Amino acid sequence: SATLDALKKNVIVAEESKRLIKAYVLQTFQETLDSIGEVATGLLSAVPNTATSTIYFEGCKETKSGTIKDEIVAIINTDGTNDIPIKSYSGGERTTIDLAVDLAVIDVIETKAGKGANFIFMDEPFDGLDSVCKENCLEILKSIDTNKKIIMVDHSSELKEMVSDIILVVKKGETSTIAG
Repeated sequence: SATLDALKKNVIVAEESKRLIKAYVLQTFQETLDSIGEVATGLLSAVPNTATSTIYFEGCKETKSGTIKDEIVAIINTDGTNDIPIKSYSGGERTTIDLAVDLAVIDVIETKAGKGANFIFMDEPFDGLDSVCKENCLEILKSIDTNKKIIMVDHSSELKEMVSDIILVVKKGETSTIAG
Protein backbone atom coordinates (compact mmCIF):
# COMPACT_ATOMS: atom_id res chain seq x y z
CA SER A 1 0.00 0.00 0.00
CA ALA A 2 2.88 2.40 0.80
CA THR A 3 4.44 1.57 -2.60
CA LEU A 4 1.13 2.25 -4.35
CA ASP A 5 0.76 5.60 -2.55
CA ALA A 6 4.32 6.55 -3.52
CA LEU A 7 3.61 5.65 -7.17
CA LYS A 8 0.39 7.71 -7.12
CA LYS A 9 2.33 10.70 -5.77
CA ASN A 10 4.98 10.24 -8.46
CA VAL A 11 2.28 10.17 -11.15
CA ILE A 12 0.76 13.38 -9.76
CA VAL A 13 4.19 15.08 -9.72
CA ALA A 14 4.89 13.86 -13.27
CA GLU A 15 1.53 15.12 -14.56
CA GLU A 16 2.00 18.52 -12.87
CA SER A 17 5.55 18.75 -14.26
CA LYS A 18 4.26 17.95 -17.73
CA ARG A 19 1.58 20.65 -17.41
CA LEU A 20 4.12 23.24 -16.23
CA ILE A 21 6.58 22.40 -19.01
CA LYS A 22 3.81 22.67 -21.62
CA ALA A 23 2.69 26.02 -20.19
CA TYR A 24 6.28 27.31 -20.26
CA VAL A 25 6.82 26.15 -23.85
CA LEU A 26 3.53 27.71 -25.00
CA GLN A 27 4.39 31.01 -23.27
CA THR A 28 7.86 31.06 -24.80
CA PHE A 29 6.38 30.27 -28.22
CA GLN A 30 3.82 33.09 -27.91
CA GLU A 31 6.55 35.52 -26.84
CA THR A 32 8.52 34.53 -29.95
CA LEU A 33 5.44 35.10 -32.12
CA ASP A 34 4.99 38.51 -30.45
CA SER A 35 8.63 39.39 -31.24
CA ILE A 36 8.17 38.39 -34.89
CA GLY A 37 5.03 40.55 -35.06
CA GLU A 38 6.85 43.55 -33.57
CA VAL A 39 9.76 43.28 -35.99
CA ALA A 40 7.46 42.74 -39.01
CA THR A 41 5.33 45.73 -37.95
CA GLY A 42 8.47 47.85 -37.75
CA LEU A 43 9.47 46.79 -41.25
CA LEU A 44 6.03 47.58 -42.65
CA SER A 45 6.17 51.05 -41.13
CA ALA A 46 8.75 51.95 -43.80
CA VAL A 47 6.21 51.35 -46.58
CA PRO A 48 3.63 54.10 -47.17
CA ASN A 49 0.58 51.89 -47.76
CA THR A 50 1.29 49.70 -44.71
CA ALA A 51 2.83 52.32 -42.39
CA THR A 52 -0.11 52.17 -39.95
CA SER A 53 -0.45 48.39 -39.99
CA THR A 54 0.28 46.10 -37.06
CA ILE A 55 0.98 42.38 -37.46
CA TYR A 56 0.34 39.93 -34.70
CA PHE A 57 0.04 36.18 -34.41
CA GLU A 58 -2.45 34.09 -32.54
CA GLY A 59 -0.99 30.81 -31.39
CA CYS A 60 -2.94 27.99 -29.78
CA LYS A 61 -6.65 28.61 -29.34
CA GLU A 62 -9.31 26.81 -27.41
CA THR A 63 -12.20 25.67 -29.61
CA LYS A 64 -15.88 25.76 -28.64
CA SER A 65 -15.65 22.10 -27.71
CA GLY A 66 -12.82 22.86 -25.25
CA THR A 67 -9.98 21.27 -27.22
CA ILE A 68 -6.78 23.14 -28.04
CA LYS A 69 -6.21 23.91 -31.72
CA ASP A 70 -2.51 24.18 -32.55
CA GLU A 71 -2.58 26.66 -35.41
CA ILE A 72 -0.81 29.96 -35.93
CA VAL A 73 -3.03 32.62 -37.43
CA ALA A 74 -1.30 35.75 -38.71
CA ILE A 75 -3.43 38.88 -38.39
CA ILE A 76 -2.88 42.38 -39.72
CA ASN A 77 -4.57 45.33 -38.10
CA THR A 78 -4.84 48.45 -40.22
CA ASP A 79 -5.28 51.83 -38.57
CA GLY A 80 -6.25 50.14 -35.30
CA THR A 81 -9.68 49.21 -36.63
CA ASN A 82 -9.72 46.06 -38.74
CA ASP A 83 -8.27 42.67 -37.80
CA ILE A 84 -7.85 40.76 -41.05
CA PRO A 85 -6.13 37.36 -41.41
CA ILE A 86 -3.04 37.77 -43.57
CA LYS A 87 -4.07 34.78 -45.69
CA SER A 88 -7.03 36.84 -46.99
CA TYR A 89 -4.66 39.32 -48.66
CA SER A 90 -3.40 38.71 -52.18
CA GLY A 91 -1.11 40.20 -54.78
CA GLY A 92 1.27 42.99 -53.90
CA GLU A 93 -0.06 43.55 -50.40
CA ARG A 94 0.41 39.89 -49.55
CA THR A 95 3.92 39.82 -51.00
CA THR A 96 4.88 42.94 -49.04
CA ILE A 97 3.47 41.50 -45.80
CA ASP A 98 5.05 38.08 -46.40
CA LEU A 99 8.44 39.70 -47.02
CA ALA A 100 8.20 41.63 -43.74
CA VAL A 101 7.22 38.47 -41.85
CA ASP A 102 10.00 36.41 -43.47
CA LEU A 103 12.62 39.01 -42.58
CA ALA A 104 11.22 39.27 -39.05
CA VAL A 105 11.46 35.49 -38.59
CA ILE A 106 15.11 35.59 -39.74
CA ASP A 107 15.84 38.47 -37.35
CA VAL A 108 14.19 36.83 -34.33
CA ILE A 109 15.85 33.45 -34.94
CA GLU A 110 19.27 35.05 -35.39
CA THR A 111 18.79 37.20 -32.28
CA LYS A 112 17.76 34.23 -30.15
CA ALA A 113 20.53 32.02 -31.57
CA GLY A 114 23.15 34.75 -31.36
CA LYS A 115 24.33 34.06 -34.89
CA GLY A 116 23.19 33.96 -38.47
CA ALA A 117 24.20 34.15 -42.10
CA ASN A 118 25.52 37.41 -43.52
CA PHE A 119 23.56 37.12 -46.75
CA ILE A 120 20.02 36.67 -47.99
CA PHE A 121 19.28 34.97 -51.32
CA MET A 122 16.04 35.83 -53.09
CA ASP A 123 14.87 34.20 -56.31
CA GLU A 124 12.42 36.39 -58.23
CA PRO A 125 10.91 37.67 -54.99
CA PHE A 126 8.68 40.28 -56.63
CA ASP A 127 7.49 38.26 -59.63
CA GLY A 128 4.06 39.42 -60.75
CA LEU A 129 4.04 42.64 -58.73
CA ASP A 130 3.46 46.08 -60.19
CA SER A 131 6.16 48.74 -59.91
CA VAL A 132 4.63 50.36 -56.79
CA CYS A 133 4.60 47.03 -54.93
CA LYS A 134 8.17 46.30 -56.05
CA GLU A 135 9.24 49.68 -54.71
CA ASN A 136 7.43 48.96 -51.43
CA CYS A 137 9.21 45.63 -51.06
CA LEU A 138 12.55 47.24 -51.85
CA GLU A 139 11.83 49.86 -49.16
CA ILE A 140 11.39 47.02 -46.67
CA LEU A 141 14.73 45.53 -47.73
CA LYS A 142 16.43 48.93 -47.47
CA SER A 143 14.96 49.55 -44.02
CA ILE A 144 16.45 46.47 -42.38
CA ASP A 145 19.36 47.39 -40.16
CA THR A 146 21.86 44.81 -41.24
CA ASN A 147 25.22 44.23 -42.81
CA LYS A 148 23.82 41.36 -44.83
CA LYS A 149 24.37 41.15 -48.53
CA ILE A 150 21.09 40.73 -50.35
CA ILE A 151 21.48 38.71 -53.52
CA MET A 152 18.45 38.78 -55.76
CA VAL A 153 17.89 36.89 -58.99
CA ASP A 154 15.32 38.66 -61.13
CA HIS A 155 14.53 39.02 -64.81
CA SER A 156 12.65 42.30 -64.54
CA SER A 157 14.26 45.23 -66.34
CA GLU A 158 12.12 47.48 -64.15
CA LEU A 159 13.72 46.15 -60.97
CA LYS A 160 17.19 46.69 -62.41
CA GLU A 161 16.45 50.43 -62.43
CA MET A 162 15.49 50.33 -58.72
CA VAL A 163 18.66 48.76 -57.29
CA SER A 164 22.19 50.11 -57.15
CA ASP A 165 24.45 47.12 -57.79
CA ILE A 166 23.71 44.79 -60.68
CA ILE A 167 25.50 41.76 -62.01
CA LEU A 168 24.15 41.08 -65.47
CA VAL A 169 24.32 37.46 -66.59
CA VAL A 170 23.76 36.85 -70.28
CA LYS A 171 22.83 33.41 -71.51
CA LYS A 172 23.63 32.37 -75.08
CA GLY A 173 22.65 28.84 -75.83
CA GLU A 174 24.09 26.66 -73.09
CA THR A 175 26.64 29.24 -71.96
CA SER A 176 26.14 32.01 -69.40
CA THR A 177 28.56 34.90 -69.04
CA ILE A 178 28.77 37.94 -66.80
CA ALA A 179 28.37 41.09 -68.84
CA GLY A 180 30.33 44.25 -67.92
